[in-house]
Amino acid sequence: MKQHFSGFYTPTEDEFNKIWTSGTFVFDANVLLNPYRFQTIAREVLLKAFSAVKDRIWIPYQVGLEYHFNMYEEIIKQKKAYEKLENKLLKKVVELENDYREHSARHAHLKLPEHLHKKYKDLIDGMVEDLNKQKTQHPDLNKVKESMLSIFNSKIGNPLSKDRLEEIYTEGEERFPNKVPPGWKDVTKKKGQTKYYNGIRYQDEYGDLVMWKQIIEYANDKKVDVLLISDDNKEDWIKKEDGETIGPQPELIQEFQRETNGRKIYICNTRQFLNNILT
Repeated sequence: MKQHFSGFYTPTEDEFNKIWTSGTFVFDANVLLNPYRFQTIAREVLLKAFSAVKDRIWIPYQVGLEYHFNMYEEIIKQKKAYEKLENKLLKKVVELENDYREHSARHAHLKLPEHLHKKYKDLIDGMVEDLNKQKTQHPDLNKVKESMLSIFNSKIGNPLSKDRLEEIYTEGEERFPNKVPPGWKDVTKKKGQTKYYNGIRYQDEYGDLVMWKQIIEYANDKKVDVLLISDDNKEDWIKKEDGETIGPQPELIQEFQRETNGRKIYICNTRQFLNNILT
């Protein structure tokens, strides 16, 4: 049965070892953005893991496009997180005072004890002070950008032509209503959203499908098996039953093997990737 339904079966230990030791590592954009989000130790571990497989890394052009369109946003978002949290903390004191004022207007004996008010305010002030200290120790994420560049600079595929992109978009229009993975979950969220770069307009709702097609084309061209590392856990990538994660959608495995003359693909997330690198 396995020859007809291989997508429903995880690789054997021997099959996994073969893919892991000789396959090409392909990273989704959500994984490439993790070094900007992770704390220092986790960031260093991930960057070392990328470097450990540097000779067998490749990323689709679509991944590079999404990474660069989100890179600076992630850097700025990380810096502004301190300010956002500080504002939320300071509002807590005002909210407490307003709550007491509202209720005491209808209950003459309900008041905010001054000594408790001071303790609460001192606690919030202490948290804000510590937050500002952490802000001064925030890493220079532009250095992370340079580290990523040194690892992935020459490991990216070429852009597709406008005609090829239109072919994929047209195929997506047929696939998505039938929930053929990947990408059909992005229709509602990304419908109508586009990116314009280097003379080409990219339709975001088909981004995952474009990436998928580029991976298949690369595997065919280079005659390699693929280890795809992605943190996308939506149902257009991951099969779930009654809240339990089963694994990659079987149709993805079947399509990859069908379109690459039997080549293998293994799909896992960042945590699984690191666990296998570190063991």
